[in-house]
Amino acid sequence: MARSGRGVWRQLAAMPKIESLNNPSLLAAELPVPRLPDRSSPAFYSALSAALQKRQIRHMPFHPGGHPPDDLQLAIHPADVPRLGPAFAELRQDGYRAVQTVKLGDGHFRLVFARQRNSELESAALDLRFHGAKQIAARPGRRKPFRDATSGNSTFIVFLGPDGVGKTTLLRQISADLAPLFAFQEIYRWRPGWIAPTHHPACLPHSKPLRGFRGSITYLLFSAADFFGGYLFEIRRRMCAPALVIFDRYYHDLLIDPKRYRYNGPMWPARILGKLIPPRNVFFFVLDAEENAIFARKQQLSLEEIKRQRAAYRGFARTKRNSVVIETDQPISRCREQALEAVLQHLAERNQRLTARWFGWPPQDQPDPEAAASAREAAQSGDRNPALDPAV
Repeated sequence: MARSGRGVWRQLAAMPKIESLNNPSLLAAELPVPRLPDRSSPAFYSALSAALQKRQIRHMPFHPGGHPPDDLQLAIHPADVPRLGPAFAELRQDGYRAVQTVKLGDGHFRLVFARQRNSELESAALDLRFHGAKQIAARPGRRKPFRDATSGNSTFIVFLGPDGVGKTTLLRQISADLAPLFAFQEIYRWRPGWIAPTHHPACLPHSKPLRGFRGSITYLLFSAADFFGGYLFEIRRRMCAPALVIFDRYYHDLLIDPKRYRYNGPMWPARILGKLIPPRNVFFFVLDAEENAIFARKQQLSLEEIKRQRAAYRGFARTKRNSVVIETDQPISRCREQALEAVLQHLAERNQRLTARWFGWPPQDQPDPEAAASAREAAQSGDRNPALDPAV
């Protein structure tokens, strides 16, 4: 039987409180703070100096606020700005990828580089200033590329998987590792809680009876409204600054495990709404393990149901371009390494597009513009490049 309207609305709020972690030092005008990447990293500074020298980029340390010049606070000659992209590509040979770019003011930017080494995440921040560089100006007739003074590379991550697969454990580790790369970090469980937040998570959700038809439709519409409103009026506003938003489950989980949410209505409206739920650009971690290993951790589901959910989650991952499957049968340290590598690659790809739009730098996976120009001149003069000639 369907529950009364009052009973349904009491059950709708069965989700936990939001958790937040702030790192405002990333937005400070000066490079301070122990929480930010270590400024005195000799490995990063050596690699940076070699890359700038190889690309013949003219630079000098600048004095922020009357302080002594710093090796990682550089003023770049405007004419050499286009060479920074290839220079940062050189840093990738040492494992450093540019994963974050923050605009702190006119001509003042902060770039954060990161790499994995010895199972740890190393990061370093670089402040750059450009005076009179035309490459930084917005294109004529188009909206300025910065919405405010703290625009950056924000990322939306969702963890999915059956109960007992280890989502919370891996989520906590990834959250702590990525803290220096973002000014703001927020963790949610299932939905944003914009309409009806609560402090208590659901306990043994699969053991509770399913809702009736009207209660299920009401719950579906309520959840969709919370996802839409929470993103449009809360999460999107925070992501204007360099923010990391992490969800432990998301709307898509209802399509795979409707019983967990006591949904007993038709699935076709749920699938239609799933195609509309924002945001568009989500990075999914789908966690998986062998059925007996999951059952040994939590005996909430039968082995048959665990097997069905495993196949459904893997099928979902195949339909999403930005998704990675992590096998949690292996040690947690190995899972963490794989997850960090996937996140850093995702951040680096997004940051390439961001810096290309802001500065006009070529993406790091494209050829050096100087080498491309030389190749064009050689082709026009009739010379043949053996490395590019298929006949050789």
